[in-house]
Amino acid sequence: MRKRPSRSSAKTRNSYARKAGLPPGSIVHIGDKPLDQASFSLFDYDGDGQREVHFSTLAASRQYSRQHRWIWLHVQGVHETAVMEE
Repeated sequence: MRKRPSRSSAKTRNSYARKAGLPPGSIVHIGDKPLDQASFSLFDYDGDGQREVHFSTLAASRQYSRQHRWIWLHVQGVHETAVMEE
């Protein structure tokens, strides 16, 4: 009797099928696609202080002028491959 493949293995197979034929290093999201848009949080910090700023677009975050030594950009919504390619 033949075993029926589990849902998780079928899901993984479909994920690999979407990447077939693409060049190495291509950005392809293989997880579930949430309905949320991408959002960006920028953390500007050093030993003297910190600041957190939120942006709705990556272009807007590029206009930020730093006030501290270090900057960390947190991207929420990596399911949008166009955003990750930027």
